[in-house]
Formats: sequence, structure tokens, C-alpha cells
Amino acid sequence: MNRPTPPTRDVNALVGANFFAQLADQLSLTAIPLIAVLSLGLGAGGVGTINALQTLPYLLLSIPLGVLVDRVSKRGVMLVTELVRVAALVAILVLVYVDRVEVWSLAVLGFLAAFGSVGFNAALPAYLPALVEKRDLSFYNGRLELMRSLSLMLGPAMAGALAAWFGASNVFILGVVLTVLTMVFVANIARSGRVENPDAQRKTPLRDIADGARFIVRSSQLSTIMLVAFVWNTAWFTLQAAFMPIAIQTWGLTAEVVGYALGCMGIGLLAGSLLSQRIIGALGFGAALAFGPVVSFVAALLIVSNVAYETAVIPALAFFLFGFGPVIWVITSNTLRQVVTPGHMIGCVSSMYLTANWGARPFGALIGAVVGTTWGEVACLVLAATLFFVQMMLVFLTGLFRSGARMPEQA
Repeated sequence: MNRPTPPTRDVNALVGANFFAQLADQLSLTAIPLIAVLSLGLGAGGVGTINALQTLPYLLLSIPLGVLVDRVSKRGVMLVTELVRVAALVAILVLVYVDRVEVWSLAVLGFLAAFGSVGFNAALPAYLPALVEKRDLSFYNGRLELMRSLSLMLGPAMAGALAAWFGASNVFILGVVLTVLTMVFVANIARSGRVENPDAQRKTPLRDIADGARFIVRSSQLSTIMLVAFVWNTAWFTLQAAFMPIAIQTWGLTAEVVGYALGCMGIGLLAGSLLSQRIIGALGFGAALAFGPVVSFVAALLIVSNVAYETAVIPALAFFLFGFGPVIWVITSNTLRQVVTPGHMIGCVSSMYLTANWGARPFGALIGAVVGTTWGEVACLVLAATLFFVQMMLVFLTGLFRSGARMPEQA
């Protein structure tokens, strides 16, 4: 394996911004359901509804922002959307202080806070190829995932600990600080990341979307990856709707313990990120694509088994595996997409993946809400495990495992 080109100041700034942005996002995603459970006493139905609205921006705004990213400054998109996140977090903080927290206000402000995350994540995969050589993409995708791994490891644990020790409002104070730091790092990237497209003046945004969709459909690898991502995230948020209520209300775990268990996913992501190049080199690109879906199904089975044991150890191990396996999937699938997609289309194509990855979350959360309310949290866990089995089988039945083995070596 060739040694990667040393990072420039712009690459280091993008990696640092990614860490703070992802950490702020994890704090919000953990803290808002915690407030819903601890302050409002909501169960799976209420938490699922809030999670659905909190993640709906990924479904509604990913593709429009992706098209925008291909046409304007990627740095500008990141800065503006992060500013919206700051305003939403400050508003939640005010509601907590004046004791006026309600289900719908929490959900709406969660929606606005997620807008910043959507803008950042739409621009990120399109920004990196503008800053590094193609042969270095796998390495620096791994570095970005390492930063995300650290945030997933620290975010839930920090949110649970701060909520337990000092109150939930402190979580949002930290979220504001982290978002401001994100904006500082983004502002220090000298290159805006804008890629000139000679056809841009003659094409409408709708034409950009149609071209991106056609490009994905014509590639069996890219279309399969999108389908796997959609099913995985649907399963993940179906599980999330049930896990926190059943862990606290049935298994008797404290908010702090739940935060630490969720934080084990970050430890798994960190371990997987650090070992990613060795794993990909040892397994080959095709097998590395299948590694994450298989490990995710095993982790889901562990969560279901804890219905019998009601311990914190099994969920901690399961969330570790939920991090360790899928991070290899993220690195390999992102690299594949960046290598085969033309530079002036990466924002649009990546945004469609973002829609599948994150836009599936409202569906999973709503499914969790309906199933949890109707049949209980255990049924949610079983359904989630079934969906994880489906996404695993897609990798093998569609031939992605075999075709991935023929991926060009630069990926």
C-alpha cells in the first residue's frame, strides 16, 4: 500500500471541523430523547415521534443541499447551516431553563438543529476529493471516520453523564460551543471546494438531480450500496426507538449507564477506524464491504438476547460491534462512490446516499413508534434484528460481495 500524501492545512481543518460537528450532532441526538424520557416520561411511541421529526431534515433537505454543494462554495454551505444549528440549540436551552419543554417544541427545534448536520454532511464527502488526490481517498476517509468514531464514543457518554450530574441544559451549552468551534475550523479552510461545471449554467437543479439518480441506477454497485444503507438505517432507528425506554424502564439501567453503553459504539468505531486499512487489506475490498452488514446482524441478535438477561454488559458489547463493523462499510462505500463519480456530481450523488443513510431514520423511528406502542419494545427489537438480517443478505444476493472484489486498486 502506497504511503498517503501528507495532509495540508485545509485537510487538517476539515478533519478538525468534522470532529466538532459530529460530536455536537451526537450530543443533540442523545440529549433530546433523554429529556423526552426523563422530563416528559415518554415511552417508545413518544421517543420515536421525536426521533422521526429530529431526523426528517435528512429526508427532505439532503438532495437540495447536495445540488447546492455542487454549484456553490462548500465552505459557505457548511457555515450557514451550522449557524442554524447554533440558533436551535440556544432555543432548546432557553426552554429547558424556563421549564417550558413540550413534545412538539422539542421535536421542531430538533428538526432545525439537524439542519446544520445535514448541510455539513452533504458537503463533507464532496469537499474531500477537492482537497486530496484520488489515491489518498481511502486513507483520509478513514481519518474522517476516526474523528466521527471519537465523537460517537464521547457524545452519548458525555450527554448521559452531564444530564445525570448537572442537568440536561448543560448538554446543550456544550453543543453550542462545539458548533461554534466547527464554524471556526471550516472558516480556516482556504479552498472553498467549488468545482467548475461547464454545463452548470445550462442545467437546472432538477436536471442535476435526474443526472445523479440516473448515474446511480446505471451502477449496480452504487444502487445496491444505497439499498443496503436504507435498510440498515431503518433497522437502526427501529431499534433506537425501543432501546432507551426498555433499558431505563424495564431493565432498570440508569441514564448514565445507558449513555456509557451507547458510547461503546464509539469505541467500536474508533477501533474499526484505526484498523480499517489492515482489515481492508487482509479481506480485500469485496469482503470488506460485507464485513459491516454481517457484524451488524450479530450485534442485533445480542440486543434481542438481553431481554432474557437484562444486563448492561450485552448491550455494551452489541453497540461496540455496531461501531466496529459498519465503520469499515462506511470507508469502503464512500471511497467507491468518490472514485467512480465525476467531481462536479459528487455533492448530488453523495446527497442521495445521505438521504438513504439518514432519511431512512424517520421511517425507522416511526416504525418503532407504531410497533412499540402497539406490541411493545420487545417487538421493536425483534423487528430491528429481522431488518438487519435483510441488509446482510442484500450484500450477498445482489452480487455486491463479488463485484466489490473487482474494485480498482486505487479504492
